[in-house]
Amino acid sequence: MNNNRILFMIIDKQVKYYQGTDMDHREWYISLGLDPNNFENIIRGFIADGKIVFYKGQNFNYDDEVMRAAKAFAPSMRITLNNLNLEVWCGAMVDGFNSKWEPIVRINDTELTGIIDEPVKVEKKVISDKPQEAVIDFKNDYDNPAFIKRAILVTIVTLVLTIFIKVILIKSQKMYTSNRGDLLLMLAQIGLLGGSLYGYISKKKITKYLGIGVGIALLLMFDPLDIILGILYLVYSIDESYYVKLIQIVKKITNKK
Repeated sequence: MNNNRILFMIIDKQVKYYQGTDMDHREWYISLGLDPNNFENIIRGFIADGKIVFYKGQNFNYDDEVMRAAKAFAPSMRITLNNLNLEVWCGAMVDGFNSKWEPIVRINDTELTGIIDEPVKVEKKVISDKPQEAVIDFKNDYDNPAFIKRAILVTIVTLVLTIFIKVILIKSQKMYTSNRGDLLLMLAQIGLLGGSLYGYISKKKITKYLGIGVGIALLLMFDPLDIILGILYLVYSIDESYYVKLIQIVKKITNKK
C-alpha cells in the first residue's frame, strides 16, 4: 500500500486519523488503550490515490453498517482532508500487504447523507531515518479479570516448578549455589516471578514485561527443563490463545478415545 496513505478509524462516532509507516490499524488501535477483542468490529479504512476506502474485519469486508458509515462520514472527511474530489469506496481486495489494494464498491455523491462537521486534525507521525525499535505485539488483554485470574495460577505453577528444578539441579550437582552467576540467575528468576505475581494481583502495566524477563532469565540457565519452562512462560505472557488452542486439541483427542 502507498506509504503516503492516511489511516482512519471510527471510534465512538468520531473519525480518528493517523499518517505514518510504523503502525498498522491494529497496532494503532491497541496504542489508544482500546479493547483488542473488539478490533474486528471497528469500521476503519484508508485514504490514498484519491479514494476514501471504508471496511471492517480481518478480510476487509463491507456490509450495510460499513455502507451507512461511508455515506455519513465521507462529506466531513473530505473537508478535513481538504479534498472535495475524493471518491468514496467500501471494501477492499488484498493479495498481500505490499500489493495494491483494490476497492470494491463505490458510493456515488448523490448517496452521501452526512452532515459536514468541523475539520479534524490528522495525527501525523514524524518519520525518522533512525531504525524503528522492535515492538512486541502482546495479544493478551491484561485488563481482563478472567485472564488475570488464569495468569496468576500459571505464574504460581511456574514459580513452584522453577524452585523444584533448582532443587534438582543443586542435588545433582549441576548447579552450585557457591557460583555467584548461578545464584544471581536463580534469584533473578524467582524475583521476576514474584514480581509478576504481584503485578497481576495489583494490575500493574509493567507485568507483561516482567513476564518477558522471566522467560529470558530461565533460558539463560541453559538447562533443558529451564529452557522449556522459559519458552512456555514467555509464549504465555505474549499470547494465551496458543494454550487455549492446545487445550481444545487435547480435549478433542480425549473425547475421541
